[in-house]
Amino acid sequence: MNPGLMDRRLTIMRGTFTSDSSGDAVASWSETTRWGSLQTLSGKELYEAKNISPELTHKIIMRETDVTPRDRIKYGSREFRVYSVSEIGNGYTQILAMEVF
Repeated sequence: MNPGLMDRRLTIMRGTFTSDSSGDAVASWSETTRWGSLQTLSGKELYEAKNISPELTHKIIMRETDVTPRDRIKYGSREFRVYSVSEIGNGYTQILAMEVF
């Protein structure tokens, strides 16, 4: 992976859930910002991703990270739900995600 391609400032959003006084679940999000790449899936990658889940739309690459499928990633006003996380070698992590509208 060329580090020069890591040109997007991405925010990892991690949710924690607590109960309010009436017992309803309340989510609060902590945020961490990291550099990474954000790519729209196309061609063969899109075809292969659609076999995993029809909703997958983007691939995100970051340096080693503790992102899990329970997290979300934000880029500007766009938000992405994490579907899968895998190590791709040399300290990089690949995240398959779908854009939330």
